[in-house]
Amino acid sequence: MSKYIVEEDKHERYQKNLEIPLLNTLAAIIWSIVVFQKVVPFVGKSKAYAIAIAFIVLFVYLSYKPIISILPCIASGVAYTMSLWLIPGLVSNVILKIILKIVFLIFVIMVELTIFGNATIPWLEEKTARPPRIYKIDD
Repeated sequence: MSKYIVEEDKHERYQKNLEIPLLNTLAAIIWSIVVFQKVVPFVGKSKAYAIAIAFIVLFVYLSYKPIISILPCIASGVAYTMSLWLIPGLVSNVILKIILKIVFLIFVIMVELTIFGNATIPWLEEKTARPPRIYKIDD
């Protein structure tokens, strides 16, 4: 009589960090100001405030979703790079200014890739889950 041994996958699943996507909140506020300014002439201030708040909530919510989180990450990257590049503008040395801009750009890209990876890795683990191994042992 044959016996079957089922060996489950023993690797730990990635635990999503729920605090990392909140880094995009400041960028959401920056972009909501732009949305507010564009919407006010058409709908009035009170509805524009509601639209801006809904935009912030949607922006942060999308930062938690797999694949689609690339959109808030790109928008946040633009907003943070634009904000951080004000600092090298105060430096008079051109070479130092370029180096600082490159360092800030690399920092922002790494932060946004972390947010995108945090949202997408659990989804990828589910899609590429390994099936359990089944061994047949003959007696």
